[in-house]
Order: sequence, then structure tokens, then C-alpha cells
Amino acid sequence: MQNKTLTFILGLFGLIGAIILCVAIYSLCTTYRSDISDYYVLLGMGVVFLLIGVVPLIMSIRRKNLNAQLLQTGRAIQAKVTSVEFNQALTVNGRNPFVIYCQWSDPLASNTLYLFRSGNIWFNPSDFIKNETVTVYIDENNPKNYYVDLTFLPQVV
Repeated sequence: MQNKTLTFILGLFGLIGAIILCVAIYSLCTTYRSDISDYYVLLGMGVVFLLIGVVPLIMSIRRKNLNAQLLQTGRAIQAKVTSVEFNQALTVNGRNPFVIYCQWSDPLASNTLYLFRSGNIWFNPSDFIKNETVTVYIDENNPKNYYVDLTFLPQVV
């Protein structure tokens, strides 16, 4: 995840969920059977908090590993930039990130057009796109697995 604050919050949710889950399990093991129903609510809360914290972190790690693998073993293609737009699905502190949309027509498969979307960019990249194309790394066995290379953009400090 690019946003350290979001990673911290998700990690905190996961930690709180793990603590609640441990307390619920300990309480279930040490109480009498007549009082057991109250601890199922605690157990459920622990599972929910744990999932809210852990699932996005696992997805982020998987995406990062897939991108690293595509950079090493993927096929590099040149995709034509079609637009730079706001990602309306994500708002952080009242701001929306930009994304680069591009497309590539596979010369080996007639009538096959692939559409690609970059990761979130927290500044307007339009001024830094000097060419009509950007490099995209694709998995030749499954072109739906791809990585839009944004190394031509400056790093934000």
C-alpha cells in the first residue's frame, strides 16, 4: 500500500481484532456454560475486526509480489495512452488520485484489444507523459495480470 497511514490503520484493526479474539477464546474456555452466549458476540467482533485489518494487507502484499514478478518475467509491451483521469472510487482527505488508462492491440490475436489502468498517482502525471505510449508488463498466459510501469514519473517526497 502506498499510503502508510492506511497501512497503519489496517494493521491496528488487525491487532485489535486479534486481541478481542484472544480475549473471547480465553473467556469461552474459563466461563460456565450458562454465561457462554455473551462471548459469541465478542468472538464475532474479533473475527470481523481481524478480517477488516488482515484481508486488505494480504491483498496489497499479493499485488506487490505479482508486480515484482511481472517486472522480471512479464512481456514488456508499449500501450497507447488514452486518458489521464481522476479515480472517483477513492477519496483521501478530500482528494482523488489520478490514473492512466492505456490500450494495446495484440498483433498475434486479431480483434483483441486490451485495456490497462495504472495504479493510483497522487499528482497530475499529464505533464510528465512525453510519449504516446507507456510500458506495460503482461503475463503472456493471462494478459489480465499486468503492471503499468510508472518509473518515468518523478518520485514524490
